[in-house]
Amino acid sequence: EIKRFDDPSLVLIGFKPLSMLKKHHFVKPAQFLSPEESLISGFHIHFLPYADDLRKLDVPEKVQANQEQVDKMKEIVQKLRFTYRSEAFENPALQQHFRNLEALALDLLEPEPIEDLTQPKIEMMDRRMGPLAEEFRELVYPPDYNPEGKAVKRKQGDGGGGQAEKKPKAEVAALSEAELRNYLKCGTLGKLTDRRAHV
Repeated sequence: EIKRFDDPSLVLIGFKPLSMLKKHHFVKPAQFLSPEESLISGFHIHFLPYADDLRKLDVPEKVQANQEQVDKMKEIVQKLRFTYRSEAFENPALQQHFRNLEALALDLLEPEPIEDLTQPKIEMMDRRMGPLAEEFRELVYPPDYNPEGKAVKRKQGDGGGGQAEKKPKAEVAALSEAELRNYLKCGTLGKLTDRRAHV
C-alpha cells in the first residue's frame, strides 16, 4: 500500500531573469499552470535540463568570408532568383502514381516518363551564372582544389591499428575443375575472389 507523502504542491524557490532562459536549454514544451482550472491567471513552467544534460563542445573555428567573396555570392544569388509559384511544381511521386495507373488502364508495357519539376535545372542555372561560379570557386578554394576528387581510403593494415589483415579467399586459379564444380553445386562460386573464373 502506497503511503501519502504530502499534499500535491509546487514550492516556489525564487525567480531568475528571463535572460537566464537560453534557447539551447530546451528540454520539452512548456506547460501552463494555474491555481484552479476555472481561473485564467497562472504562469508557464519551462523545464530546464539537469547539469549532466549540458556539455561543452569543441567547435572548430569558422573561417569568415571576406567582402569580395560575399559580394560574388550575392551576384550568384541575384542571377539565380526566380518568382516561386507552388502551382508550377507537381508532386513527382503523385505524378508517377498517376502514370502507373494510366499504364495499367491503357494496357501499356511501361508508364510514360515524368518530368520531375522539383529538380534544379542545371543547364539553365549554368547559363544564367555564366563565369560567376568559376570566379567564386577561384576566390574561395585553393588552386589545386578538385570538387570531383575522392578521399583516399587507408588500407586495413596501415596505421598500426592492431587489426590483423583479412586472409584472402580461395584463389580460383589454384582450384581444380572438380573443386570449381563443387563450389557451383553449393552455390558459393560467387564468393571466390578471382572474377576471371567462368564455368
